[in-house]
Amino acid sequence: MPKAPRKLTKKDKAETAQNVGFRLHPHHFEILEQRAQLAGLSIGDLARSMVIDALDQTSHLEAIRERMLAIEGAISETRKDISLATENLLIAANVPKDQAVKWVANNLKRS
Repeated sequence: MPKAPRKLTKKDKAETAQNVGFRLHPHHFEILEQRAQLAGLSIGDLARSMVIDALDQTSHLEAIRERMLAIEGAISETRKDISLATENLLIAANVPKDQAVKWVANNLKRS
């Protein structure tokens, strides 16, 4: 359930707010009305809070997505490093180079 909207500060009140209006299907309006009543909020305050939360969540999800892409890149680079190190260790252990390369390709290099 969304948290109660925060109180407006003098700074907030000094900034110009923009009006937003939209229509809801009666089914969705009824759900909004019930949730507002349960939260002890007006329908408008709850709707405002829900829109703001959704906008903030979108920003948060985008940051998570960017971080996940960075992690995937780091994992890919680590796999390459492990493959190269393993190949070199096998060669140092007197495994013929062609066998070492084949073993690494079959066991470590996955897409």
